Amino acid sequence: MSKMPEFYPYKFLENLRLLDPEEKKPFERWLNSPWCNTNKKCVELFRILLRYYPDFTTDGVDVQKLYRKLYPDKAYRHKSMLNLLSNLSLEVENFLVHQELKQADRLRSDLLRTVYRKKGKIGKEAKSLREEIDQLAAKDQQTEAEHLHLAQLYERLNRQEVTRLLGQLKISQLQQGQYHLDQYYVQRKLRILAEQHAWTQVVKGEQLDLHNELVSLKVLIPVISSPAGQWYYRYLSRYSSEANLDFFLECQNRFEEVFPLLEQKDRTIILMLLINETARLKLASVPGVLELSLSLYQFGLRENILLYQGEMTPRTFANIVSTANGLQQYEYTKTFIMTYSGTLEESIQRDARLWAVALTAYLEGTTELIKLAAELSERQGSVNTTTFSLRISVLLTQLRFDAYWQDEEVLDDAFWKQNDAFAKRLGRRKDYSPKHIQALKRFNDYTRKLAELLPFTTGNRERFKALSASLEQEKSIHAKGWLLQRMKMIAGE
Repeated sequence: MSKMPEFYPYKFLENLRLLDPEEKKPFERWLNSPWCNTNKKCVELFRILLRYYPDFTTDGVDVQKLYRKLYPDKAYRHKSMLNLLSNLSLEVENFLVHQELKQADRLRSDLLRTVYRKKGKIGKEAKSLREEIDQLAAKDQQTEAEHLHLAQLYERLNRQEVTRLLGQLKISQLQQGQYHLDQYYVQRKLRILAEQHAWTQVVKGEQLDLHNELVSLKVLIPVISSPAGQWYYRYLSRYSSEANLDFFLECQNRFEEVFPLLEQKDRTIILMLLINETARLKLASVPGVLELSLSLYQFGLRENILLYQGEMTPRTFANIVSTANGLQQYEYTKTFIMTYSGTLEESIQRDARLWAVALTAYLEGTTELIKLAAELSERQGSVNTTTFSLRISVLLTQLRFDAYWQDEEVLDDAFWKQNDAFAKRLGRRKDYSPKHIQALKRFNDYTRKLAELLPFTTGNRERFKALSASLEQEKSIHAKGWLLQRMKMIAGE
């Protein structure tokens, strides 16, 4: 790929990168149109720069050479070059707005009605308003955005000269507008409350007076027409601090019933609320929770609601890997890794894939782990940290502990080095919440305390029991299940 000449304004580069491959030719036609662009040098400049598409990376090429290609008979003028670049950048923006407008029928109609009003064609504006109102009102179910738009349309129609002569109609229009505004408000309010409520469960110190919030909506609850609004209200009004399997199953069944009627954003939010409920059920030691959780994730994958613009979050990826492995569905996990690791942000894909494959090999007990352990150690020492770096450190700590435990003479010092190195890394990481870091520190501390009791003998049995009892009481600790399992294995239980 050709290297981009240096010294181009940042905004200009960013705008050029906005063009999709299929938009290059239409944009060139746009530039060639006298109605859209009067500076023909923009066309020449764009054709030259096409060689550097799509990255437009910089190198030490003199920008004056580019200027001489455009103006062979003129001396270099820096200001003229910057103006030309700015003009081309502006044309990219104009073109993209025009492309979007061609597909945005509602926005086009709004703009056309504005033109009618400015030109004094009040009757044509009123007719257009009524036609769109009739079209939207005839639908069996309006979306949240359509409720808001209908409220705006009724309000705008009410202001027309034609309707001011008809008092009864004017009142009716205001009532209709208020109805749709209420629908928009209550659905959006309940959605925001549900999301806020979910965050208060994971962010320490955040408070939400859910009862008073719902009381403030009491007058609007009877008029909720949207399936999403009804689901949110049922969920919030019946939520209890104690996890309840019957409550979860009721919410899940209702979600599946109304799923075809939900907008994409509500599908995603409700699914994540249900997944959060399975986490609460797991903490309450309700049996069969992992199966429920994995089935929800699989449902989300089938319905394509776990990806946003084709990208999966690191947390969702890690949770699916951990959940499937927890059920010993290793072949499913391997297929999932191959299929979806490429949907993560590019900069974290290598670490995510390494962690997921190594964790699966570790739990499955395959010989591939020997090779992967060396790669894990290499990545842990890298200066380039990602959201999966700490997960890699946790897994490497578990591997080193197992090797230390299984060494009968307890001579291997690799575990102690790993434990010390992990503690230092946790002290340096500022991109995680304090609660998360503390949970990881407790994991590292308990792993060290357990190693200090090895080899297990009758002489340290009481200290071992005390450590086990202390661990049982911990509410916020990473990999608690693994630690408890190792304690039982070491004690021969």
